[in-house]
Amino acid sequence: MAGDVIGILGGSFDPVHLTHTALGAAAFAQCGLSELLFVPARQAALKPDAVCASVQDRLEMLKIAAGKLPFNCRIETCEIGRAGVSFSIDTARYLRQKYGDGAKLVWIIGGDHIAKLSKWKDIDELCSLVEFACAGRPDCAADKSLLPQCAKVKFIDFELSPLSSSEIRRLAAEGKFFNSMLDADVISYIKDHNLYKQTLL
Repeated sequence: MAGDVIGILGGSFDPVHLTHTALGAAAFAQCGLSELLFVPARQAALKPDAVCASVQDRLEMLKIAAGKLPFNCRIETCEIGRAGVSFSIDTARYLRQKYGDGAKLVWIIGGDHIAKLSKWKDIDELCSLVEFACAGRPDCAADKSLLPQCAKVKFIDFELSPLSSSEIRRLAAEGKFFNSMLDADVISYIKDHNLYKQTLL
């Protein structure tokens, strides 16, 4: 709808962890979002063969985590339903058509994407459809000169932790979990469904 500000937080969410949800909360507050969309990818374009858990398991874990957040958010499954690699431009086109020209679309990225953004498919068109909200990472100095000239970027006051889903999968395969990394009910889901036990990284 006209005047809505829609945040888009994509990823494999394999599994969803507390930095994902904290980043969503920071973007919601600092970007004046009306709604935050978690957009799980079937297969991320720049992370071939990165997904370990099934689509259904990743969705269920994301539902658990998102269901506890105290702001307006939901899971958008357009990429899950799309065959093959997920491209951001296809999602942006879909969401622009869904929400209309009067809504602002804000794509949330980490600072590690600064150097990669120019390589995203149809980046000029993407920049015409969405604005970007960027959070830094401890291991990544955000060099703004690497941004595409067409990109409109707001930097979020949020320091991403070095925590990664791949590290969580490695620890899970060793039977190790830390409450500071995952929601307790997500941990229970991973244990109950015996996920990541055979993960090779």
